Amino acid sequence: MKANFFLSILFLPVVIISFISGKQVNTDSNKSRQKNVFAVIKNNSFVFKADTLDYKTKVRKALFPKEKWSFNKISIIKQLTLGDKKEFYYILLTTKDGKIKVGKWLNKNGETLSVNDEIADGDLFEQSYLSCVGDGSCYPQVYQEGSQKMWGCSEDIKCYIDGKQDVNCQSYKSILGY
Repeated sequence: MKANFFLSILFLPVVIISFISGKQVNTDSNKSRQKNVFAVIKNNSFVFKADTLDYKTKVRKALFPKEKWSFNKISIIKQLTLGDKKEFYYILLTTKDGKIKVGKWLNKNGETLSVNDEIADGDLFEQSYLSCVGDGSCYPQVYQEGSQKMWGCSEDIKCYIDGKQDVNCQSYKSILGY
């Protein structure tokens, strides 16, 4: 009986430390997500919380380091996925001539839209950037079936299944390590 009492006292600090450290990890994770807030939805419009000029420059330099042009427009797009027809949001960066469009997934939590650039945190789909280079209807699209999501630059579903690309629209997927 006394042995059980002493063992309980010995393990009590371990339980307390585990509980405290578990709470700390969750707090750090929440702070990390709050730092990645890109925009909020207010009265059915988007209010940017991120420095959009810095973001456009940072993404252009990372994806196209040898190029001298810049993205002239940044937007948040609300769209339905191809396949399951689920609502989603993404960042759209475009060049002045409209030939280069880059998409980046946004996570929606309440009225907050956040970017997930943490490689160790979740599905790599969320960390990827999709560059669509071409004319016409060459825009970022997401095909979703169940929990599987794939970026592509066409509304033609066979491009996602067969891996075929339209010759007038090339797509490039990238993960950036800032």
